[in-house]
Amino acid sequence: MPALSAPTAPYTKRDFEGQTVLIDIWGTWCGPCIRAMPHLHEAYRTHGGEDFTILSVALRDTRKAVKQFRAHKWEMPWDHAFVPKGSDLQKKLRDRFDIRGLPATILVGPDGQILRVHRGVGSGKKMARAISEVLAQDPGSENAPSEGADSEDTSGQESNSSL
Repeated sequence: MPALSAPTAPYTKRDFEGQTVLIDIWGTWCGPCIRAMPHLHEAYRTHGGEDFTILSVALRDTRKAVKQFRAHKWEMPWDHAFVPKGSDLQKKLRDRFDIRGLPATILVGPDGQILRVHRGVGSGKKMARAISEVLAQDPGSENAPSEGADSEDTSGQESNSSL
């Protein structure tokens, strides 16, 4: 995915190897996305570092709008990708991750397995709880998510996928 600040230097899976990553698909124009910001910031303050990060992916937006949003509304001190409005990449992303609306958050484990998916209103709070639960688990414990762990969205549907 193209980086917000340097479109010719895209993010790849390699950039996040060994980390738990929250992929936050959002837009500056999206009310529920903005209401999720306090939860994302708290998760990042609490867990951000070597083992956890966030990659926000702006959809149906402009680079200028995202930069202004970050400068004047929410800092969002993590990685940012930008998918141009109407691009083939936007369609591929929407199809691959079944994005029907925003926000959509996808929690990916260090092994690349999708651990949780949340969509829509309230997804920020639900995902913040999920991040705390996943990161608090001892990898050797019986409660730790295993490869192929179930994911859920706000409609209660389960999914299992790999990034």
